[in-house]
Amino acid sequence: MKESTSGTRNGIQWTLWTQLDDLDFAEDIALVSQNHSQMQDKTSTVNQLSGSIGLRIHRGKWKMLKIKTEDTQAITVGGKPLEVVENFTYLGSVIDHSGGTAADVRSRVAKARAAFKTLDKIWRDRTISTKTKIRLFNSNVKSALLYGCETWSLNQSSLKKVQTFVNGCLRRILRIFWPERIRNEELWNRAGQRPIREEITQRRWRWLGHTLRKPRNSITRQSLQWNPQGKRSRGRPRTTWRRNLEEEMKASGHSWRDITRMAQDRRDWGTVVRGIYPLQANHQHYVHKLIGKSTLEHKLTTFGGIIYQTCINTFGAKQHQAKREPIKSRRQREMETLRKQKKNLRKQMKSATEEEKNGLQELWRGLKTRHSALSRAESARKRRSQKKKNQERFYKDPFQFARQLFQQPRSGSLSVEKEQLEAHLRKTYSDRNREIPLSEPAGLKWPAASGEEFNSKPPSLKEIIAVVQKARAKSAPGPNGVPYLLYKRCPNVLKRLHKIFRGAWSNLKISEQWMSADGVYIPKEQNSTEINQFRPISLLNVKGKIFFSVMASRLTKYLTENGYINTSVQKGGIPGVSGCLEHATMIWEAIQRAKSEKLNLDVIWLDLANAYGSVPHQMIQLALRMYHVPEDIQVMLDDYFSGFRMRFSTNSYTTDWINLEIGIAMGCTISPILFVMAMEVILKAAEDSAGPANLGGGCYMPPLKAFMDDTTIICSKEDETRQMLERLDVLMAWCRMKFKPKKSRSLSVRKGKIDVTTTFTVASQQIPTVSQEPVKSLGRWYDSSMKDTKRGLETVELATEGLLAINRCGLQGKLKVWCLQFMLIPKLLWPLLVYEICSTTVEAIEAKINMFTRRWLGVPPGLTDVAMYCRKAKLRLPLKSILEEYKCGKARLLSMLDDSEDPIVKTVQPTIKTCRKWKVVEAVDEAKECLKIKEVIGQTQTDRKGLGSSTAKWWSKAEGKEKRDMVINEIRLNEDSRRVQKAVQQPQQGQWTNWDNALQKSLIWNEIWHMAPLRISFLIRSVYDLLPSNANLVRWGKKEDPTCPLCQGRQTTEHVLSSCKIALSQGRYTWRHNRVLQELAAIISTAKGETTLPIPTR
Repeated sequence: MKESTSGTRNGIQWTLWTQLDDLDFAEDIALVSQNHSQMQDKTSTVNQLSGSIGLRIHRGKWKMLKIKTEDTQAITVGGKPLEVVENFTYLGSVIDHSGGTAADVRSRVAKARAAFKTLDKIWRDRTISTKTKIRLFNSNVKSALLYGCETWSLNQSSLKKVQTFVNGCLRRILRIFWPERIRNEELWNRAGQRPIREEITQRRWRWLGHTLRKPRNSITRQSLQWNPQGKRSRGRPRTTWRRNLEEEMKASGHSWRDITRMAQDRRDWGTVVRGIYPLQANHQHYVHKLIGKSTLEHKLTTFGGIIYQTCINTFGAKQHQAKREPIKSRRQREMETLRKQKKNLRKQMKSATEEEKNGLQELWRGLKTRHSALSRAESARKRRSQKKKNQERFYKDPFQFARQLFQQPRSGSLSVEKEQLEAHLRKTYSDRNREIPLSEPAGLKWPAASGEEFNSKPPSLKEIIAVVQKARAKSAPGPNGVPYLLYKRCPNVLKRLHKIFRGAWSNLKISEQWMSADGVYIPKEQNSTEINQFRPISLLNVKGKIFFSVMASRLTKYLTENGYINTSVQKGGIPGVSGCLEHATMIWEAIQRAKSEKLNLDVIWLDLANAYGSVPHQMIQLALRMYHVPEDIQVMLDDYFSGFRMRFSTNSYTTDWINLEIGIAMGCTISPILFVMAMEVILKAAEDSAGPANLGGGCYMPPLKAFMDDTTIICSKEDETRQMLERLDVLMAWCRMKFKPKKSRSLSVRKGKIDVTTTFTVASQQIPTVSQEPVKSLGRWYDSSMKDTKRGLETVELATEGLLAINRCGLQGKLKVWCLQFMLIPKLLWPLLVYEICSTTVEAIEAKINMFTRRWLGVPPGLTDVAMYCRKAKLRLPLKSILEEYKCGKARLLSMLDDSEDPIVKTVQPTIKTCRKWKVVEAVDEAKECLKIKEVIGQTQTDRKGLGSSTAKWWSKAEGKEKRDMVINEIRLNEDSRRVQKAVQQPQQGQWTNWDNALQKSLIWNEIWHMAPLRISFLIRSVYDLLPSNANLVRWGKKEDPTCPLCQGRQTTEHVLSSCKIALSQGRYTWRHNRVLQELAAIISTAKGETTLPIPTR
């Protein structure tokens, strides 16, 4: 072959200097040429040289395949023409003229089906084990099926054919026939198989690594990134081998350069190949082999470690690199030199004579000028660098970036010696009275036996899946390093964990790993160094958190169904109850009624000292017994807290393990409901110490309000307030807890006015009043003014500071608008919801927001707010109005209070004040009436959609949240109707209201992110007639003549874009389109050898 092709140029151009003439495998020869004459010469030469050495060509087996050629001449060998085919089998694979692999896939499936049918007796033989049958299937059938699959360019159709064949074979082997039905995933698990796509992909990548390890001049390696000449014709296969590979590379986060480098090491490349589809059947089999037949104790201890080690072997571990000191640039080094020179000159000037000083000052001024220029250049570079970093951070995690814009900076590292920190931990978490049971004080109320029994069955898979799906994927893992994300992505691992949980629950076994936590200290402020400037957080193993989440969910359901928790008093930790809003609204309503109706009222906000860290374990066990929790649960919880231990890590050391003898760990999933139970014991024992507070008009309120550890006393009589306070103080001392008077506050109202002379004491210390220092409780501030005027000003200031922070962040305008819409506005909605802020203040906030939004979108300041928020406009932007959200939030709060399950809330009916301009009660009533009228009218046709295309929701059939949503939607429709009415009154920017035949264009954020800023600006200004046409420039006072320079007509935006007759006749509107077509036509004519069309010059 070398002799027959040497010195010729009859192949295809492969690289710049080489050609591809032939491909040989033993006696199988494939000749390649670009045209008929070259192929004829090459074939004749091969035939002649073969005969000279005694070889004879078998003309009947020679085939010829023509690709993209119209030449019909035949290639002859010895005067006889060769057969021309559209596909043929070469080295076991079918080569198709279209370049696809569909024919090869069909051939492989047919051969595998024949091989499977040959072994039919074995598949029907019941004496042969299923394991042996699967091994025979892999070695005889699947090997024939997947031969050469490394080079397949698979599409969905071919992949489905292969997978359907494999599934049918497996069902036949496992004897799964109709009507028995199982999912394919279960089928694969039973047979120990993987989806065929995964097997083909891993085979392809294994072959890719083998090819990349070949020399650079190897044809096979060069073909991976070889770009053939010409253009693919119509009808070509949509998917190619390289496109499949590049999609897989993108999904795995690798580039060609990365895989070329990693493929050189076989061990590293094996890790890459295994990481494409991790933790699938082979890993499941590995995990089962390690722990499948072990004891329960061994499973509980080693499961997390095995999973972690498997992931490490598959993915590798991310190495945390220490931050290197930045290398100073040439400019920075020069600036440092100039500063030293300036300093030396100043020293010399102090001891220099008058004549020398003049020269030194001249030198100093020259150095200063140079230093100032370099400083400005360096500042500009830092701004550019910071802008680039901000954009990279934003695109990496937009929500995290936007959140950090409004957070107070927190930083620092704990600078405490190890011995000192361990002594602090032992003092905080040790309890010498831990084993001493609590005595029962007088007045302790034991609830009656439960009506609804506790669900003591082992956890179901459905409960575990619900817990995992609800958990945050970014939650930090515990000591074993396995996060929630693994269980979210690997359902088979979760199923095996479910089996372990069932065994642990049935045997009342709590793993030691579930009782171990790594603690970290989070700084509370900037440059924190001391222990009191940090907040401890416990990181527990995810396995234990899932297990106790199921237990906590069942315990919560048990307590609520039996009415053991009085939700009129304690609203913390109860799902489905808006406790924070209801309590804050009721407390404020009590203060406002006392003020308006000239009543007496005492309100005391109590703060527990280290609430979660000081509750005794004996108190938790007592609460479990009082509420008749089954003994099995008590035993498991007692073992859990008895063996719980923690250790804390800093930058330089890790403490020894510390036993948690008192309190509950922050981060434990069952601790919140246990704390609520303990607090409920105390609250019920103290609730009879005072009567309900009189709010006037026959309305009364319980004297206690609690949300987790935040306890509030509300009484109408001073002596009852003191009795209640004394009773709570006694109960806290009994359960070895105590209040913190410095953080507690009191408010006394006498005949509607603040009384600063009345004070209260707790724990033998006086409680400060809100006149001395305001208090924040449940997200709401209380002060001596008993008004929210100051809160409104603070909200306006918060909005202004937030807008300025976004404006300074250095992002593009559209990204700034995103930060505003998805972070700042939601941040402002909470104070607008809980405080009595009038709509006029909200309108002022929206005016500021609109000003910055227009600036960031690049539109004129005169753009109407209808363009930004109207949903019926011809150009709909994905922006939300803070005024509309404010109204919807107030309406939602009112509806939520009206529909509250708390009878006290329904009786009191708190007033939601807005202002005289817009009243939420009237708006909600009007929305309800509109919904009732719509139900009377029935479903009407308002567009071109057919009857029945949408399902109507009727007010009479809606309940609960659905009713609230209908009211909110009606308020939004009213707001949109108001905007349309405003647009009708605008002769210029409201022209779109007359565009009856124009379709609405609705922009979404995904489109805006990919649009150029100038394009967004042009699109908005063109719709609302704000482009600088001559007519608009005259209107704005920038020009005197509104006429068009071409046709002398009035040049409006519509005229410029589509209505100028001269521009139309001269082809100006279609010039760019025609210019492109002319370029293409000229190039095509040149390629065909014609010269009828000249190539246009630029």
